[in-house]
Amino acid sequence: MIVIINSGPLMALAKLGLLDLLDRLYGQVRFPTAVFTEVVRRGRERGYSDAFLVQMAIQQEALVSCLHF
Repeated sequence: MIVIINSGPLMALAKLGLLDLLDRLYGQVRFPTAVFTEVVRRGRERGYSDAFLVQMAIQQEALVSCLHF
């Protein structure tokens, strides 16, 4: 199953250390480029730890940022 997630749940799961739950429950997790910008780029600029966790999950291919809308 492919699911699309937005910023709020993505940040909350990262802060709780539960990003792996998405992969275990749904398999493919994707999100729009705007979500990547908000969570990772802006989050890293502000030093938020959840931004780094989301970026690591993307690099490990647990999350896929590929939707452009």
